[in-house]
Amino acid sequence: MIARGYALVTAYYGYIEPDFPLGWRSGIRSALGDTSCANNWGAVGV
Repeated sequence: MIARGYALVTAYYGYIEPDFPLGWRSGIRSALGDTSCANNWGAVGV
């Protein structure tokens, strides 16, 4: 696959955005600034 220029990547969303009510505190959103605005993106937007 690599010789032809293809690749395959898998990712588990739980490492990016933990799946519990305050999981955003230990996920990627905590590093991206203010997440408290009503019109900000959520876990689905990660």
